[in-house]
Amino acid sequence: MNRNDSDGVWWAQPFGRGKMVYMANRKLSYKDGRNIGTVMVGADTRSIQSVIGNAPIDKGYYLLLDEKNHVIYSAQHSFMEDLNGTPYVQALHGIKGTIKANVDNESYRIMYDSFDNGWKLVALVPESHFSRYTFTITVICTIIGLVTLIVSGIWMHAIVARVTVPISQLVNAMQRRDVLELEEPLPSSISEIYEINELNQQFSAMLVMIRQLIEKSFTEEIERRQLQLELLQAQINPHFLYNTLDLINCRALISGDIETSMIVRSLANVFRYGLNKGKTWIPLNDEACQVEAYLDIQKQMLDDLTISIDIPEDLAAVLVIHLILQPLAENCIVHGFANKTSDCRIEISARRESESVILRVEDNGSGVDPDLMNYRLARESSKEKSSEGGYGTLNVHRRILLNCKERKGDYGLRYIRVPNGTCVEAVMPLIADTDEAIKNESELRPSLFGNPAPIERMEDE
Repeated sequence: MNRNDSDGVWWAQPFGRGKMVYMANRKLSYKDGRNIGTVMVGADTRSIQSVIGNAPIDKGYYLLLDEKNHVIYSAQHSFMEDLNGTPYVQALHGIKGTIKANVDNESYRIMYDSFDNGWKLVALVPESHFSRYTFTITVICTIIGLVTLIVSGIWMHAIVARVTVPISQLVNAMQRRDVLELEEPLPSSISEIYEINELNQQFSAMLVMIRQLIEKSFTEEIERRQLQLELLQAQINPHFLYNTLDLINCRALISGDIETSMIVRSLANVFRYGLNKGKTWIPLNDEACQVEAYLDIQKQMLDDLTISIDIPEDLAAVLVIHLILQPLAENCIVHGFANKTSDCRIEISARRESESVILRVEDNGSGVDPDLMNYRLARESSKEKSSEGGYGTLNVHRRILLNCKERKGDYGLRYIRVPNGTCVEAVMPLIADTDEAIKNESELRPSLFGNPAPIERMEDE
């Protein structure tokens, strides 16, 4: 028998014609814990046989042993047979495990497990039962391995082909001469793989962008040349004109006509600074001298015209784009003073803001709508020209944009709202190249009439 405080006592014995298994347990009082009796339950071993029968084995059999290794159930041994002296039973150490032993001159694999009451359930299976399936399992595993290898190889080849073939096609297409020369586009889609199609589309977009940039650069270069040609045509500076002006100046000096001589000299300065030997950037001081000479001539036609030019000394050598101030001053006279003959005033100034130089031209004329003019400038319409001058502010604005596009900044013309008249500012990058400014000034300063005295600035009257 086996005594266990929790599970009670278990034992087996014959009873009548059957074989019985019993379990007895004490019944304790819930009130004071005293022993009030014993509960005993008995079961036929055939119930054990029905349970074990639910887990049959093809070869071998089961043993149910009590704690003294007596047979409780077995298809090979009699009830309560003592197996204590059996070698394989003596080798059943521990709660559970697996051993190999010879039983009836045959090798068996013995697997056992213990219950809480100390009884053991032992399964004996011949080793031949396991070895019989070894070859079959080996063949099946080999076939499965080969099939898996073949399928994996075909699958990997399909994946590699699906990826590498479109890449090779894309590389071959990228290396085509007509594609590199931007004559033909790439195919729109060459693969079902998203990444390869994205690479193809991005490369196609890059080619389109390169072509657009080339066309844009070509168009801007043509436009730049056309603007330069229009500028040169507008300046009209043949050599015979200088000789003619020189002759007129000499005749005026001989006859004592100082006023005529001054006009001729101012006109010569306008042409001299306007020519500038084809250079785009000139010192701000030379630009101021050119517009001052132009306005000196205009003063002869407008008796009540006051000119104020304020250029700080620290900005005199700063380089600015050539022929900016004269078209702006001309607009003041042609448009601002079209219906005004008295108290006409033009103020020209320069200032520095951060890394920019700002030229400001303001008049007290009829004025314009700053919002409308800024809108026109924003459109960058090079085809729009002033109706009378033919070479107005839009041209000046586009020349600034073209020559400053490689520099960071908001450059160009802008109209400022003022209480009376018109105010326009030209914003350009601050280029304080003193050596270049002195060089340009030395090239432009020699007079057509020998070495005349520099023109004095006109102050507000």
